[in-house]
Amino acid sequence: MTGAPGRATQPLQLGGAPAVATRVLIVEDDPAMVPLLEGIAAASGLQHVATVSSGEHALGHAARADIILLDHVLAGPLTGFDVLREIRRRALAAKVVMVTAQGSEQLAAEAARAGADDYVVKDATLPHVLPGVLGRVRRLREVECALDEARGNVLRAERRAAFAELTVALSHELNNPLQALRTELELLRLRPAELPSEARGRVDAALAQVDRLADVVRRVAALDRDAATTYVGDTRMTDLSGS
Repeated sequence: MTGAPGRATQPLQLGGAPAVATRVLIVEDDPAMVPLLEGIAAASGLQHVATVSSGEHALGHAARADIILLDHVLAGPLTGFDVLREIRRRALAAKVVMVTAQGSEQLAAEAARAGADDYVVKDATLPHVLPGVLGRVRRLREVECALDEARGNVLRAERRAAFAELTVALSHELNNPLQALRTELELLRLRPAELPSEARGRVDAALAQVDRLADVVRRVAALDRDAATTYVGDTRMTDLSGS
């Protein structure tokens, strides 16, 4: 799973948006290795979140990281694999690169099954291999984030299109009956002698409600944004106030 050596790469800039720094968490219980890992991460253009030596501390910082350099053997009860499985159970978005002093095909396969995105060995090749691995997983994460954003944009566009179709149908089906009802009420109001005195106020009240319904239809037809507001409790409804 190891990547080829490579130079530090710049973060992707998609759609003209400014690049956001990629954050790295280093989980390493060997103090002698920490300066090397931190130096490689810095040279690769990564923003340092923290360096910790235990699985418990790693899980405490994991949600803040985009990439996690995770040692296989850690101080405390949790192993690197325990931490990795918990990260994946929590569905955190961080890319995880396993780092071990004992490389083997079996360990690499186990890391992949547990959800690691790559795997490197603490040997003489580490300073040459790790920058390429970090560059690869960073680009992979940026592409995945861009795809997630694109999917979100597509879903929002589909929702707006469906809402627009519903708006047209609503306006068509309600406007004509409302206009007919208004006409009948206006005719009644023009013949006050034919109405009992107590009914005249009711006609005016009914006209006011017709106007209110017509205004709602107008605001729905004019809606040009996809916004919601709280109705009651956790119930949400489309916000028509800014139409």
